[in-house]
Amino acid sequence: MIIALVAAGFVVLGGALLLVWLNDTPSVTKPVTAERVPPAATPVPRNAGKIIAIRWERYTNTRYGVMIDYPADLFAIQPPPPDNAGRDFTAASAGARFSIYSHANAMDFSVEELQAEDVLDIGDAAAVKQSGKDWYQVVAGKEADIVLRRVLLSEEGAFVHRLEIAYPKAAASAFESIAARMTKSFSVDPTIPEKAANDAERRGQQPPVTPAPPPVASGTEPQSPPTQAGGFTYRRIESMGLGLRLAGTKSKVGFAVDVPADWRVAQGSDGDSLFFAASDPSYGGEIMLSFVAELRGAGETLESKVEELKAQSNAATRKNIYQGAARIGLRPAILVVFPMGEFRKTVAYIEKDDHFYLVQLHAPTRLYEKYGPVLERAIASIAFAQ
Repeated sequence: MIIALVAAGFVVLGGALLLVWLNDTPSVTKPVTAERVPPAATPVPRNAGKIIAIRWERYTNTRYGVMIDYPADLFAIQPPPPDNAGRDFTAASAGARFSIYSHANAMDFSVEELQAEDVLDIGDAAAVKQSGKDWYQVVAGKEADIVLRRVLLSEEGAFVHRLEIAYPKAAASAFESIAARMTKSFSVDPTIPEKAANDAERRGQQPPVTPAPPPVASGTEPQSPPTQAGGFTYRRIESMGLGLRLAGTKSKVGFAVDVPADWRVAQGSDGDSLFFAASDPSYGGEIMLSFVAELRGAGETLESKVEELKAQSNAATRKNIYQGAARIGLRPAILVVFPMGEFRKTVAYIEKDDHFYLVQLHAPTRLYEKYGPVLERAIASIAFAQ
């Protein structure tokens, strides 16, 4: 009996000591649980497990000769810009995108200068950089994304071709191999624009435009039967038949071009410009497509005319201006896009003999997608007097 009571006392004493020890021991449950929660800044995409790349297709830009292979079952191609300088692609379900654009190296920047500018723009001091004689690549983090920029220079640095791929950091393991294949296929073939131009010419180059006689009193001019495309009905006009003139030039001034059939036409007070305008029910003003002929001054170039035009914009607009070299109507040209907040205009400066042509579309930004095809049609269809 005595032995049993002593043993019971030891059990009670041991239990009490154990309870005290447990109360004095800090809990580690909460910190461990917190560390296993993914950071809120990099959530896993809803469809991260469904990121697949099986159906690969090739995108080719016939204006600059740029090519890239991309997974068409993942990325959807977006509508082209008016100047056909490149394209955007989106994978909305995976939170990814990529774009490919080209432009003239107007400031003659070197590979090192362009790469430094991209690193500064992304804002990641730990960016991984690679470069060669006529290319460079930057891989960096920007907020919740991984951003890869690969840039190629062509024609001895005269043109810059940019590829940007962005995807969530949380899905990096799925996208790394996809991005590697895309960057490997990203290339430039300078013969493609020439081939495209020759093919277009063989398909039916417009014959030389014969200047028409001055318009009759009614203001009518020779017309082709209306055609429909892009939601608009077009008619083909000849500028000389509408009274376009330019004093002081020794070469022929005039062109044929497709314009919307129901747009109002007006001639500039000096006879050197034509304006085609339309009213939109959702906008109180007019959408304007204009053509202006300008005599070429001593020493003037396409570049100097564009700089003169840009100087007329405010500082905020100049910061966001985009421009690129082109050939319009088989003539050298520079196309400039002016984003101006509520409004946007795209201007093509075209060189011809001893004068220039300016073709411009001006419309509200919110309506530009609707009316952009009007400028595209004008640029694609214009043929100048020979």
